[in-house]
Amino acid sequence: MGAVVSSYHAPYSRGDCSVSSVKVNLKGWLNVKKQIAGLAAKSVRVGVFSNERHPDSDYSDAELAALHEYGSPKGMIPERSFLRSTLERKDVQERVTKLMGKVSGQVAAGKTSVTEALGVLGEVLADEVKETLEQNKTSGPPLAPETVERKQSDTKLVDTGRLVDKVGWVIK
Repeated sequence: MGAVVSSYHAPYSRGDCSVSSVKVNLKGWLNVKKQIAGLAAKSVRVGVFSNERHPDSDYSDAELAALHEYGSPKGMIPERSFLRSTLERKDVQERVTKLMGKVSGQVAAGKTSVTEALGVLGEVLADEVKETLEQNKTSGPPLAPETVERKQSDTKLVDTGRLVDKVGWVIK
């Protein structure tokens, strides 16, 4: 991979003057350019993509996730971000930035495909979001006392684990 440069001296030379030739093979670099263009053309998205109806609601899983992420328009459900709050955490940003550098290098070196690299990023980010939910690191106010009593837990957004299970990633 990379440019192959070779040079040789022609059999003819006179004094301190010689004839030489340089041959450059850019095939490897063209592949790198193609791979990097592939990275720029695709993206990975992390979230809840299920349009399946939640069993305890008239909303789909994705609609309920958005409702919790942003809160209800009338303020009946407070904003309890689990997606944005995960991605805004400095430790997550540092980990993902380091991973992006690593997988970008692997793509450029031809060791992995763009799709595989984005899949690695998607999996790591989805796991971070799931951990945010499971570790009760979501933003927003604490649960109301009556909700804690009903749930027998003060963990926000986790009753049955359905929301955690629905967090995933897609490549676009």
